[in-house]
Amino acid sequence: MDIKCVVCGEPWDAYGVNNGDMLDWEADLFKKGAGCPCCEGSVPEGERFHPESYEDVENGDGDPIERLYAYQDSIDGKSPKWVRPEPEVLWTCEGCGVQAIKSPDDGELEYYLPPNAPGAKWYHSHRYSRSLPEEKPAHVFDKDRPVCEFCLNHCDHCGKEICDTLSYDDTYEDGNSFPDGNSSFCVECFETICSECGCFVEDCQCNKENDNEEDEEE
Repeated sequence: MDIKCVVCGEPWDAYGVNNGDMLDWEADLFKKGAGCPCCEGSVPEGERFHPESYEDVENGDGDPIERLYAYQDSIDGKSPKWVRPEPEVLWTCEGCGVQAIKSPDDGELEYYLPPNAPGAKWYHSHRYSRSLPEEKPAHVFDKDRPVCEFCLNHCDHCGKEICDTLSYDDTYEDGNSFPDGNSSFCVECFETICSECGCFVEDCQCNKENDNEEDEEE
């Protein structure tokens, strides 16, 4: 069964409209009476299609009246323009600026890095092209600071989520990261590192040695 374009009359296989013969956005505009990939919304040589039979308003498994409405909208100039819509931005990483977008062509998710985003300088460490985003960011700090999987880090001592690429106004702000050599720690763990030996309090021998020395002096 074919569905005819209400602008040029080109027949399109009903199944194919939703299964690969058209891109997602093309199928959406086709159903709304904006045209089809053949005419792209332009009336061919000034001869607009006019339905004359039931066959002209066939709509696959849908209601034929929907094609009549689409036809009328096209006649009245109420149909949308035949223009590829911009990708839908699901979220933007506040650390590197990469965006998780949904393609209007097939609905698939992909990463898009704006040219002016900070991450444009970190391409070799943030390999966006080798991964696909999720509908939700890898983590959200302070309820409104989303970060991607590449910017998300974890405290090397307790495993708490931290981020090295966010900017912070407060030492105790959620996610603040404190580098120490090749490791990064959350503020809670960083504050328990002994300034003398570099060990964490629970492993530190300094206090034990001082206590022993005090015992010997007594």
